[in-house]
Amino acid sequence: MMEQKNNKLLYIDYMFMRGHVNFNRVHIDALLKEGYNVKLVLHKEIASLLPYAYQQYALVIPRILGTNVHNPILSRIIMLLTIIYIKLHVRFSSYGHVVISCMDEITLGACPFYQKMFIICHGNARGLANRVKRLFIKRLAKHNAFIVFNESMKEPFVKHGIRKVFVVSHGCVPPFQFHPNVPAKFATSSFKRLIFHPSPNIDSSFVDKLLHSEKLQALLQKEKCLLILRNNNHINITNANIIYVSEYLPVELYQNLFLTADIILNIYPARFKYMVSGVSFECVANQKNMLFASNPSLNYCNDFYNYQPMFKDIDDLCHKIAYLLHTPTAKCTVLPAQLTPTYKAILYSPLRE
Repeated sequence: MMEQKNNKLLYIDYMFMRGHVNFNRVHIDALLKEGYNVKLVLHKEIASLLPYAYQQYALVIPRILGTNVHNPILSRIIMLLTIIYIKLHVRFSSYGHVVISCMDEITLGACPFYQKMFIICHGNARGLANRVKRLFIKRLAKHNAFIVFNESMKEPFVKHGIRKVFVVSHGCVPPFQFHPNVPAKFATSSFKRLIFHPSPNIDSSFVDKLLHSEKLQALLQKEKCLLILRNNNHINITNANIIYVSEYLPVELYQNLFLTADIILNIYPARFKYMVSGVSFECVANQKNMLFASNPSLNYCNDFYNYQPMFKDIDDLCHKIAYLLHTPTAKCTVLPAQLTPTYKAILYSPLRE
């Protein structure tokens, strides 16, 4: 018997973003678990990092289109070519649902795949403040729906008169595995405690305050604690209790540091708006305690813990580090299963006004 079209779902990630590998897996698995016949369109390198069989793919985007460039114009040209390539090789009318895992407003707005798409927005709400991007977002909104991860991310769309916006949980990656055979890159054995800032997206002005805080230095020395910070820019640090990492961390080493850490730290810059932190969901997946610098976009993290994870300044950070290091009852109180993405309720929502 011919399969019902409504059960066939096309999941597309046309943007080449290595950092979204785990996100894609979480959402693809959730859709499969809900019973959809999911077909994938992913870049070749991304597909090689995921566990899905060849038959699961409607199309694998060739490596030549999976190129990261730092020129925004050239990058968008490559994305447009990728969209055109997909449109030439995929029969969209065969599918009842189309989910786009992330978007660039200009390229997708200028050359949409189809109508009635469900487009997952990560930081795209910020584009509403840009006249050009807002034009393309509103153009997409006429015949498609947007997916965000919480009500705070939804607000900017609603303020601009965009109604078809649905909330789906970001979801958690599977718990990390410790890799005992991976050599330790940093000399952590002489320390009793470890604080790790996993994201290279970090507020450099706050880091400067950290490096010059005598109170923090004294606390780290007293607790024999190592603080590992990540950033894409190299900084020379003379303090023995702080390491600044600018190079790429292999997945195994990243996971080992994450699992070994007593506290996970998040200090995002002010431009981090209308987004969620993937690191925060990694904390839930691995039941790790977290502290984050005050940011309205991270207020949802307050619901994950039985303590207040947000800090206002260096003094508050020091106070909360000391509290967590000496309070074994402080913990994450949310389980990964509670944050599983669910799509059934929204995929059958009417997308036409």
